[in-house]
Amino acid sequence: MKNVFLFVVSMMFFACSPKVSSQIDLKLEHTVKLKIAEPSGIAVYNNFLYIVSDDNATIYKCTLNGEIIEKIKIKNADIEGITIDPVSKQLIVVNEAKRRLIYLDFDGTFIKEQKIKGKQKKSNSGLEGICFDTSKNN
Repeated sequence: MKNVFLFVVSMMFFACSPKVSSQIDLKLEHTVKLKIAEPSGIAVYNNFLYIVSDDNATIYKCTLNGEIIEKIKIKNADIEGITIDPVSKQLIVVNEAKRRLIYLDFDGTFIKEQKIKGKQKKSNSGLEGICFDTSKNN
């Protein structure tokens, strides 16, 4: 399951890039076993992976091989996605049930929340991921 998650997340990185052709053939290079319950989102920054767990509302800072370096516990449940704003140097996580973006510093300190417009019928059928477009800084 975790290996499938890593493959899906790699596909998300390509989907978020405006310069990637849809005609790319992807090949699995290798897999990494994670010691993270319910990994739900992943971002890469400064040669580290930031992986968010939907199971325990924790952001894991990991090496590129999946070794956990640091755990950042946050006070929000139902965390589904993560990205990093390289300009403001903030972590941005998605709260699916409340349809909110939560901005944190790298220590996990809350900065602000942003409500995402729209409606959803069920709390478990909302936002699932997020990416940052560095070419437009948003």
